[in-house]
Amino acid sequence: MLNRRVELLAPCGDKETFMTALNSGADAIYLGAKNFNARQKANNFTDKEMRECINLAHLFGVKVYLTLNVLIKNDEFKEVENIVDNAIDANIDAFIIQDLGLAYFLKNKYKGIVLHASTQMGICNVEGAKIAKNLGFSRIVLSREVKLTDIKRIKEETNLEIEYFVQGALCVSFSGNCYLSSVTNNKSGNRGECLQLCRLPYRVENKNGYFLSTTDLCLIERVDELIQAGVDSFKIEGRLRRSGYIAQTVQSYRRVIDGLSTAKEEKEKLYKIFERGTFNTGYHLDNYNDARIINPTYQNHRGQIIGEVIGVKPFKDLFEIEVYSEHNIVQGDGIKFLSSDKTMGVGNVYNLGKNKYKLFSKTRPKIAEKISLMVDSEYEKLICAKTRKLPINIAVIAKVGQKPTIHISCNEIEIVEQLDNVCPKAINKITSQQEIVDNITKLGNTVFEIDNCMVISNNVFLAKSQINELRRKGIDKLINQLLIKNCPNTVQKVAFELGKTNSKKIKLTVVDDLNNIDIHTPIIFAPKNYNNSIIEPINKLAKNQKIYLLVPVCSSEEFDIIKNIVSKLDTSVGIFACNISGLSFKRDIIVNYTLNIVNDYSLAFLNSINIDKFVNSIEPMFSDYNKGMSYCGQAALMLLTHCPYKTVLYGNCKSCMSDKKLIYNNKYSIRKYSVIGCYFELCTRLNCGNDIIDTRS
Repeated sequence: MLNRRVELLAPCGDKETFMTALNSGADAIYLGAKNFNARQKANNFTDKEMRECINLAHLFGVKVYLTLNVLIKNDEFKEVENIVDNAIDANIDAFIIQDLGLAYFLKNKYKGIVLHASTQMGICNVEGAKIAKNLGFSRIVLSREVKLTDIKRIKEETNLEIEYFVQGALCVSFSGNCYLSSVTNNKSGNRGECLQLCRLPYRVENKNGYFLSTTDLCLIERVDELIQAGVDSFKIEGRLRRSGYIAQTVQSYRRVIDGLSTAKEEKEKLYKIFERGTFNTGYHLDNYNDARIINPTYQNHRGQIIGEVIGVKPFKDLFEIEVYSEHNIVQGDGIKFLSSDKTMGVGNVYNLGKNKYKLFSKTRPKIAEKISLMVDSEYEKLICAKTRKLPINIAVIAKVGQKPTIHISCNEIEIVEQLDNVCPKAINKITSQQEIVDNITKLGNTVFEIDNCMVISNNVFLAKSQINELRRKGIDKLINQLLIKNCPNTVQKVAFELGKTNSKKIKLTVVDDLNNIDIHTPIIFAPKNYNNSIIEPINKLAKNQKIYLLVPVCSSEEFDIIKNIVSKLDTSVGIFACNISGLSFKRDIIVNYTLNIVNDYSLAFLNSINIDKFVNSIEPMFSDYNKGMSYCGQAALMLLTHCPYKTVLYGNCKSCMSDKKLIYNNKYSIRKYSVIGCYFELCTRLNCGNDIIDTRS
């Protein structure tokens, strides 16, 4: 294990999972308020609950981050401001932000505020990281598609704190750029309402499968590599997961980080708690467009096969089912018959002996059907029972004629507290040192436990009430000092008014081929392949026509290639930025809808870096904000960084099949571009206006 302290960052969706994360050994915990976070289906936290949890966490030196990681509408900023005010008053440690406008607002409104750039911001290369740093972020939550080499380079060139997902569910679409749920059902993933349409079965090439469903991430075997690369915070996904999942993931990573267990041992436990057929062990880190992130067969927790059905008969409005299992099935377990997609909570269960059990279900399974254990309730009770205490050392001095005094030390804090009255000499019964120890160490349900207790006394009498008062005053003072020590820096709210914003609209046409151009509007050129062969045709066309080069999502190595191309283009050639990294060019820039400009503060940020042209969001939820340009044509609803041709057709790079059309459910087509690796857009035809006409097929 490398000698560098890293943070273990745990999720929680309510107070129960917060306590689980804290007790399991998290260094930091992230949570959401009732509104404006990317997990609206979680219970989330009221202001009072948040304050209580932050105070408890800070006693242990554990940090708490508030997720405001969604897009914000113009008329919502006042409500968001109230949430921020309350969180700051509760001593929140940092805010996780997606919206560029919200980041711009907060950095101008709150001096000293700590902002972390959400993975939804899509930071995937050095240039994007530099933009985030200039915007005031001290930490970036990197896109889950980032390469290991990029992590190293971003750390070396920016020295920003790097947070990286190591465990949990993966979005199949590039971070922040999934519009499928929004466009089809007006439920925006960028507003925490994702319907997880990627987990549904799709029909492609006369095949049925979960062709957009990713396996869960598990990087527990790569802890040392990630630390070496510069990761500062290991992030676990799962604010919608149960306490047992939170307990296992946090405890497993804690033990591996601390060198108390092996990755192999802990990975087996992680398989038990949740896995979709297999784990993604870092294919994004190493490879471009690796198909192994998709498992077309499983889209949910598979569980462990524990037995089979040996008898079924009707029972009232249920079915009485007899099963054989070497696992001791108990009430509270979750099981699934393999013919069903639903997990069944075990209610009444009867142990018939000889590994046979009787239980009841609304589902009628088949004889000999396999049974999968989805939730092992006894095991999860065990791992969730873990508690966390702060060890303290206590010394009590009680001498005749002196005020009784308590000394407490904890985590480099030492406090001294006294009672007001001096100790009297005992007349009848001396209070023994053991009696003082027995009473002073009654810590009840506090977060403390005694590591060592010493008493120095002589012939004194101390009533139990006095000993209790001395302990109470000492513990209260210690709590106060711990909270002061672990309190974040002061944030000062200042006056900030949004000035006038400027935006321009122009007509443009998107093309992927510059041959035989007969278009009279300015052009956005989206090459299928980014290499030096595109330089001459662009410069030739630029002599007579305004042209913008589409700069896509790409790695740092790939962005270097694009930068080199741009450096050789005529100065009149503009940039059509599809990712935050595209804002780094000092040229005429148009911002695509994939940067999610949906409020005046986002536009103000663009204006502050001399940009006044952007594309409106294609999400129906944000249709009221139309200061930018409208889009018509084959719009990308997802950006895929795996190769669907490998997933669906079992192709390979040596015999590329991307010339073949892949159509998902007769609705969505695949479009490809390449730099070094290949990227694939899941597209559908949209008509949000006619400012930008995308003519690509």
